[in-house]
Amino acid sequence: MKSATDFRPALLALTLGCAALASPAAAACDIAECNPQVCDPWRPAWTINDFPAHQTDTTTAQRDALGDIARHVADSQDDADPLVCLRLIGHASSFRGIGADEYDRRAMVRGETVAEMLTATLETHGLTSFTVARGDIDNDDAFCGEVLGSDITLIFDGRGNACPLVDNMVNSSSGTARANRAVNRRVSIYALRAMAPIERPDAPAGPSLCNEPRAICINRHGTAVEGKACWTPGNFWENPDDLRDEVRRGEADLICGEM
Repeated sequence: MKSATDFRPALLALTLGCAALASPAAAACDIAECNPQVCDPWRPAWTINDFPAHQTDTTTAQRDALGDIARHVADSQDDADPLVCLRLIGHASSFRGIGADEYDRRAMVRGETVAEMLTATLETHGLTSFTVARGDIDNDDAFCGEVLGSDITLIFDGRGNACPLVDNMVNSSSGTARANRAVNRRVSIYALRAMAPIERPDAPAGPSLCNEPRAICINRHGTAVEGKACWTPGNFWENPDDLRDEVRRGEADLICGEM
């Protein structure tokens, strides 16, 4: 029979593991699994990648890209169904020796930084913005729209390092690893038209949406954009031809709709 001493190394390892899970900020968080967040399962309208390592300020190239986005938003104001809301979700890459709380901070600040930059750029196009953190919105069923006389609402949030697009390769300093981490250091921008819910518009993707005329719904099983997605007439988030292409490529299963 083994003594209590024989089990001590295993008990110590288990204790340390549980402590890390209970308090991820207290230890390094090198992988997304130690900082669970709800990842957005649908495609952003735009993505601002390549934030410098450990930084939250935008680069010249990123500011140029944001200028193009602001022009697109301004041009949409002449449409019958203009863009009235942008959701900006900041993300961090993973590397050795950094805690989950720091990843969360960087992701949130990146989202806020891009929101502030867009606000200033939209002003040059004569548009006023109302900017707010997602955590400051009490109602989960809140809708995007004109707020306090603004033309567009900007809602920013962060997902820490929980939602990488590609492998962070945390144990490598190779050129490929650095490039991968640059891709993951990003802000995803989701564009909403009219009085659309600020959360995913097609959740749940079920019979109600499938019953709408010309609707097409798929279930994605890719690693970057896993989950259900639907298109119905007037839906800006998805393109029906893109959804069909995903099914043809074997990246998703068709739930309803015509191919």
